[in-house]
Amino acid sequence: PRSTLFPYTTLFRSGIGNEVVEPPSAESVWFAPTQEIVDPVAMREVSLYASVNSAIEVDLMGAINSEVVAGRYVGAVGGQVDFFRGARANMDGLAIVALSATHPDGSSRIVTELSGPVTSSKSDIDLVITEFGIADLRATSLAERAERLVAVTAPEHRDGLASVRI
Repeated sequence: PRSTLFPYTTLFRSGIGNEVVEPPSAESVWFAPTQEIVDPVAMREVSLYASVNSAIEVDLMGAINSEVVAGRYVGAVGGQVDFFRGARANMDGLAIVALSATHPDGSSRIVTELSGPVTSSKSDIDLVITEFGIADLRATSLAERAERLVAVTAPEHRDGLASVRI
């Protein structure tokens, strides 16, 4: 059953500065002010709630840096933590991080240690998705998390990460 608060398939908010991306013309997509979407009650009540966010990098325990790249702050005030925690509070919720396995320079985005702050903690993340697969981090030990994350790392970086002891 769908929520009576939001009887829609997809809730989405995107934009840069004051420019908001216009919604597609589909009944299954609804755009709303951020304050309504980030409401903890709404996130808890929506059936099959999934929060999909990106990241700059993910460490081998599943912690997320979404703020700093190459020593430069590129983040902004956002709702990543709110959305992930909303997904975790929802009985059927999923907190998903989707990112490419490598940076444009070829370095791995799955790393032994974050180069910036922890934006979202390892306990807030369910799935990490790259072009090489899905790492399901739910109900796993730290060693299992590392193993699953190495499996979705770019092949040329797997050996270096697999040798790290967690």
